[in-house]
Amino acid sequence: MFIFWLTQGILQDVRVVAGPHGYLSQCPKVDSVCPTCGQFQLLQATVEDLTARVNQLVQKLEATEARIRVVEECDCQKSCRVNGSVHSDGATWQRDCDLCSCVKGVVQCRPVQCPETKCKNPVIAPGDCCPSCLKQCYFKGVFYDHGEQVNNEKQCVECKCENGVLRCTRIDPRTMCPELQCPPEQQFSVPDKCCKYCPGTDYCAKGHVCHPNATCLNLQTEYSCQCNAGFHGNGRVCKDVDECREIGGRLGHYCGLNTICRNSQGSYKCECLPGYKRVDAFNCREHNECSSGDHKCHPHATCINTEGSYSCHCNPGYAGDGFVCHPVCNETCQNGGVCVAPNACSCRRGFTGPSCERDLDECALGIAQCHEAATCVNQPGWYYCTCKPGYRSASSSNGPVCIDEDECASEKATCHSTAKCMNTDGSYQCSCEGRGPECSLSCIFNGVEVADGGQVTSKCEKCKCEAGQIVCHRPKCDCFDPKVNHDCCPECDLATQCQHQELHNVYFRAGEQWLYKCQTCECLRGESGAQIDCWKMDCPPVQCEHPVVTSDDCCPRCEDDPCTLYEGNSSSPGQPCPYAGHYVVSGSEWRIAGDNCTSCRCKVRPTNARKCR
Repeated sequence: MFIFWLTQGILQDVRVVAGPHGYLSQCPKVDSVCPTCGQFQLLQATVEDLTARVNQLVQKLEATEARIRVVEECDCQKSCRVNGSVHSDGATWQRDCDLCSCVKGVVQCRPVQCPETKCKNPVIAPGDCCPSCLKQCYFKGVFYDHGEQVNNEKQCVECKCENGVLRCTRIDPRTMCPELQCPPEQQFSVPDKCCKYCPGTDYCAKGHVCHPNATCLNLQTEYSCQCNAGFHGNGRVCKDVDECREIGGRLGHYCGLNTICRNSQGSYKCECLPGYKRVDAFNCREHNECSSGDHKCHPHATCINTEGSYSCHCNPGYAGDGFVCHPVCNETCQNGGVCVAPNACSCRRGFTGPSCERDLDECALGIAQCHEAATCVNQPGWYYCTCKPGYRSASSSNGPVCIDEDECASEKATCHSTAKCMNTDGSYQCSCEGRGPECSLSCIFNGVEVADGGQVTSKCEKCKCEAGQIVCHRPKCDCFDPKVNHDCCPECDLATQCQHQELHNVYFRAGEQWLYKCQTCECLRGESGAQIDCWKMDCPPVQCEHPVVTSDDCCPRCEDDPCTLYEGNSSSPGQPCPYAGHYVVSGSEWRIAGDNCTSCRCKVRPTNARKCR
């Protein structure tokens, strides 16, 4: 450092002055000596060496400071030394009946914590620190703790429980009792008394002040009042003994496991805890409600027995709290159908399908009741009967009775004006008999004359004039014909399908209809593909004055209408019964909760012979 200071002083006295041909070294002080080039190089090397040493020193200081910080952050682990043994900080050990621990070099001890005992006279065995209960004694249905006096009916005998063994000692009345002044044959004994007494005056009969819950005993010169069993006191005042406050002994109770003691005047009772069944007057055992049937689980639930109770869990496919379970259908039952079993819907009459999503075509199945002169017309959820051409309904209600219509009188016949119209049953005939050669059997169709045998073609019908009568028929759709007209036969267009609004696995072909939210929907062919068109559904006519509309139906129905009854589909036969907020499958049986004497069964209600419309 001295060299550096000296050199620094020399350098401060040197100036380098720029000149035209280089640099000049000029000493400002006359008496100063400027350093040579060699001296300057030595000076430079010395400075660089000192700089390197300083950097090394800085690095060592930083490392030292880091170690110091680590040391300062360390928590010194102070051990404890006890009787030549070393215990680390935090260690615990037992010394005699003390539990000791080392806390930062200091030994801290506290008595061992003993568990609570359940007996009256616990004993500390040699070598043990905590008291324990010895064996009990069982005598005439009662358990006695060790060291407890045992109630004995024999006079002058004292019994005591000693570690499970009943030890009795006989008391000698000759040494323990006073001498009596009456003959032995007159001496009498008193309950719970070892000594005998001589008869004397009936002091009890003369009047006494014994408590109502005490017994008056005549003695030689007086009477004595003794509280009855279950009471305690001096006989003049007797109070009820609350046996439930103590366990065992003369004043305690002997209720066993799974019971609760209920005190009463002069006695007590051991009541079973909920879920337990009585074994004797003092003990109860666990009761399996599931195996005995004493449970309130739903018929479609599983009963699981637990300690002192049970739990109910709905079976797979059912939902609820176990006491009430209802079936679950992954697909919502449509059109008023009811879920009566897992993934099984019971449909209203007129509907079918796993989710009651499809109309039941009563006409195609032949279950419709229409007049022989009527035609069955299927509708979503119902059907109606319309009279065939040539017939008309006998009533304004479009009932099932159809009568012949006189087309000649109603001017519906297509006979030529020169021909004679003759009405027939359900039709008519055109005749030229007696009409002369001008008579024609051509047809008048939409104001145009069509020659006999001539044909008239519309979009989807073929008509022919047959002896003055236009006869039309709709060609049968041949879906295998590649030239089939899809406008007239939309059901043949397999490429055009409509997906149900909710049941995404149900598809309808073009022309098919279904019900959705009280609307009739139809799958239509369009230029850009299939489209769904929905409109308000048509309801069947009702034959009552006050029809009703239920919450799960769209159309008004008569209350006694058998169509309001449910009938099962292929997956769930039978009609369900509404009970406790859910539907029970026909034929099933169950018991009413809390009433073991009543059982219920769902039976199919009989329907009328007539079909539903």
